[in-house]
Amino acid sequence: MSSTSDWPASLPGPSARTFTFPYPVSPQAVGGIHPVQPHRAIHRYEVPAFDRPGRKVAAEYEPDPDELRTRCQQQGGKESAVNWVSDLFVDEVTVDPLLRPLTMPEVHTMSLRLPGFKPAQGYDGFLERVNKRFECGLCPDERRMHWKNKKDAVPHLRKFHFGLADRCIDW
Repeated sequence: MSSTSDWPASLPGPSARTFTFPYPVSPQAVGGIHPVQPHRAIHRYEVPAFDRPGRKVAAEYEPDPDELRTRCQQQGGKESAVNWVSDLFVDEVTVDPLLRPLTMPEVHTMSLRLPGFKPAQGYDGFLERVNKRFECGLCPDERRMHWKNKKDAVPHLRKFHFGLADRCIDW
């Protein structure tokens, strides 16, 4: 409808400068006026965190807890999580201590050190509660992994920090 001859007679005709709609229209529908959204910084917890299988290289297995502690410290882990390595793994680094229930003295000392949640299993010593999420204490600050549920941290810890990941031999 470019000219007035194509325009229906029942509607008011277009003028050279303005155009009026026969019904109420919001400015956003016209396309000329957009509301200004206030600038909002994206928090790192708004972006989903997950370890895509096969994308990252797994950590090398280190059976000695003292060597593993040194390696985690060099990679930028938090001091409380790094110290928990030698407390949790006594003789050798295995999956069993990671998943075992904690004793009452361990729960009490960890509760004082890690406020925000009640530790129950061995892997809880490597986690920290921040903004209703659980963060990995062994990851460096700038690339710290986080989860909504603390049990989701176990595969991350096994693969990327302790070298205890299950290897798929079928593929």
